[in-house]
Amino acid sequence: MTRSIVRIVFATAACAACAIAPVPNDRLAATEASYRGAQEAGADGVPQAKLHLKYADEGIGQARQLIAQRRPAEAVQVLDRARADAELAVGLTREAQSEWEAQQAAEQLKALRANP
Repeated sequence: MTRSIVRIVFATAACAACAIAPVPNDRLAATEASYRGAQEAGADGVPQAKLHLKYADEGIGQARQLIAQRRPAEAVQVLDRARADAELAVGLTREAQSEWEAQQAAEQLKALRANP
């Protein structure tokens, strides 16, 4: 009998916590900002970064659905993953740009050495 009461109390508390959880508008805005930053960095031009940009976009859409369904805790998890994907897209884009710049510098150095 006591265990049943304890289970009911915990179940009620868990449901109340879900109902009270705030809508993660701040996380949604931060994730969208990271997504836009990745786009502005040129992630669409780097295949691996473009893939993670797509994942971030899908995550933002899924989080919006979860928010509409009043499931903010799940939305927060999806938004965190989407933001990580967007930030990874930025990192991959910067890496590709740095590699391109290094290659250009190496070619210039080779040309200078060939024509003293």
